[in-house]
Amino acid sequence: YEVKARRVSVVVANMSWFAPPPGNTTLVGYILPPKENSALNEEDDSPSEEEEENEPEFLDITEMSSLYAGGRVVKACLPTRREVDFLNLASGQQCRVVGRFALLDPWWEVTALVRLYKSRLCLMCCPFYKLRTDLGENPRSVIALFLKACGVSPDHVTTFSEWLQVGMKLDFSNLQEKLEEFGEEGSDSKAIAGSITKSVNKSDV
Repeated sequence: YEVKARRVSVVVANMSWFAPPPGNTTLVGYILPPKENSALNEEDDSPSEEEEENEPEFLDITEMSSLYAGGRVVKACLPTRREVDFLNLASGQQCRVVGRFALLDPWWEVTALVRLYKSRLCLMCCPFYKLRTDLGENPRSVIALFLKACGVSPDHVTTFSEWLQVGMKLDFSNLQEKLEEFGEEGSDSKAIAGSITKSVNKSDV
């Protein structure tokens, strides 16, 4: 199922991720959904203005090219700087990463170049995003979050999720197929499947 990425005012550079420079580490994984009280915790745990000013601010490819050509960099509509819970697919371990992430949803696989700075992992440049092909052991939860973000009725999300069998292969490549199968269960299911498809198609998620 084709997911339409929301428009963002940052450049996602198509970088070739070779061996990182000394001191840098490449993480491949995804950002975990925030906890219920994450907004409060993020505010409490966020660095002060003085700390943020002292931490490194890295430029992306477009900004570096502009400076090289003698231009000026004007930072407009930058993603909010935040600390996120990141699941490293290589190790299976969680870590905390500080930086400006344009896409925070757990259905995006993120490749991020980071460096340890004052005991914190800091994002070094604009991350690379692609749609996850493996949604893990519980793909229904990721699909449910995606459908809710598309504005699908919570009741419809619950009904569709309950119909999906545990262990069923499910990802964005066959989501439309599963909706069609669900719609064949009866008139009520057909109406729900149609409503879900309509919401997804008109969403800018």
